[in-house]
Amino acid sequence: MKSKLLVLGGSGLVGSSFINSSKNDYDIIFSYNNNKIKIPNTQSFQIDLLNSDKIEKIIENYNPDIVLHTIAHSSVDLCETDHNIANRLHINTTTKIVNVCKSIMDIMANDFKNEHFNNALLKCLLEQNIIGGQDNNGKIKNGIFKYESGEILGVFNGLNYSNSDQLNFDESVNLTWRELRGAKKMDTILFNHFEDLSKSSDVAAKIAVEYLKACCIIGKDLVANGIAFNNKDVNSVMKLGFHHLYGPIIPFF
Repeated sequence: MKSKLLVLGGSGLVGSSFINSSKNDYDIIFSYNNNKIKIPNTQSFQIDLLNSDKIEKIIENYNPDIVLHTIAHSSVDLCETDHNIANRLHINTTTKIVNVCKSIMDIMANDFKNEHFNNALLKCLLEQNIIGGQDNNGKIKNGIFKYESGEILGVFNGLNYSNSDQLNFDESVNLTWRELRGAKKMDTILFNHFEDLSKSSDVAAKIAVEYLKACCIIGKDLVANGIAFNNKDVNSVMKLGFHHLYGPIIPFF
């Protein structure tokens, strides 16, 4: 019997890509707002989730085994000008989804003692209402890491934030997202940057390389396991859906 998967925001780029690649593996139900699409062997329903109070009823009605949250407004410009809509959809709705799912897992954990439904660290974060992300001005909010003026100052240890030694990036090229996006030879700049990172003896550079290699492995596994059709699709989802400048599958690594 297939697991029932509820995809919230299934008509967007990320949601629909996942559904198309996974529709044979799950019993999929997905939501859409204005962009109604038809995907064979799935069910769909229309809902405007700017009203986060509807979420609990949706999850209760469909009783899914898995909830995948891919809801986001497609217009970056609108989010920057209408902070109310951005907050309601990206913060309030996300918080509601997390809280409903956490409540369900807490109940299941109590009834099924030998099963593990929660990650202890994430549970501690949620109990303290620490969900990370960014506010509508682009300021990074505390999550696993504690930030001040964009710099990491601490790491969450399950109770509070432990002090973190500041990493040194002096040996690495330090370009902003906006600067890279506007560069005419972005691919060349990135390749040279990755090469410099791989040769650097700096602790921060070594951590970055380890992270990039891990991301590359995960991306290739998505293709190997049939979740994505090819490497290009994996990278496209990250670049188009999440505004990344490069995908996880980097030829350099």
